[in-house]
Amino acid sequence: MAEPTTAAAAAATATTTAGIAVVGAMAGVHPDLIIAGLVGGIAAILSMEAMPIKQRISSVVVAIMVSGLLGPLIVHAAPRAFPDLLRGVDLGILRHAVGFVLGALAYRVLLPALMKRAQREIEGGDPR
Repeated sequence: MAEPTTAAAAAATATTTAGIAVVGAMAGVHPDLIIAGLVGGIAAILSMEAMPIKQRISSVVVAIMVSGLLGPLIVHAAPRAFPDLLRGVDLGILRHAVGFVLGALAYRVLLPALMKRAQREIEGGDPR
């Protein structure tokens, strides 16, 4: 039997992500990108050390938002950027893969990199 804290954390995460999925779909974000980002976010949580429930929920929320918002841009630009590599690739499969990867990398890689970049820009440092 699962511990009460684990069950409560799972219920809170599921409720929050379901709400975000509904709001995202109403806002016009592709539902398949929302689900792929959710799965990527959950995969990222499972590969990390234990963390508090608020951090788990925020991790999944960031994963869903990043994959839902950036996914369409990347899927649209990728075939033009890599025409030989992606020739004949189904865009549906590409969209799922991009959503999953963005969701998995959002909280631990993309968000910290964005924050470092913003900090350098604010301080007037090297733009690289």
